[in-house]
Amino acid sequence: MTRWRELCDSIEKTRSQRKKEWLNALVVQVKRAADKEICAKFEPYRVKKTARTIELAPWAGVTTKAKKSDIPAIALHNLDAIDDAKLSFRVVLAADEKRIEQYTVSVVGKEKVSGRPWYVRVDLDAEQKGAGPCSHAMIHGHVGVDATEKGGQASRVPLPWLDPDDALAWIFATLKQQLEPV
Repeated sequence: MTRWRELCDSIEKTRSQRKKEWLNALVVQVKRAADKEICAKFEPYRVKKTARTIELAPWAGVTTKAKKSDIPAIALHNLDAIDDAKLSFRVVLAADEKRIEQYTVSVVGKEKVSGRPWYVRVDLDAEQKGAGPCSHAMIHGHVGVDATEKGGQASRVPLPWLDPDDALAWIFATLKQQLEPV
């Protein structure tokens, strides 16, 4: 068994064992950003759970583009290196809500210095994608200039298990050192 298969199996096992109040955990992270004036104070109240999906409720047309449709987003402010930043996330739970099927947590924006499109994203895939667990790890991160817009190479960095709120905490800390979890 390869290390990549072991990582995939570990994620599958952990995905079934983890259970917490996912909605509240995400609200806590958004409140941390609001308290540091990274987003508006009312933004934590937009985190909603509908059926098996946790995401942001639409507000004032703030969205990020996705392959199939625009996704409601939170405008982020006062970032050191990124302008026009928008946070979005979607967590899909299993029917019994005891398992996370998949999630995506992302921020898109533009580099202040170059104006190039920039993004950071953590994905947990519902099932194995790509040629295998090495080329497309079950949980992976993307960060940097968004080359995919122009047909460039998408990069994926394999990650160990992260709860969705941990992924959001990591993204916030990447954007603003004052949001480092303590």
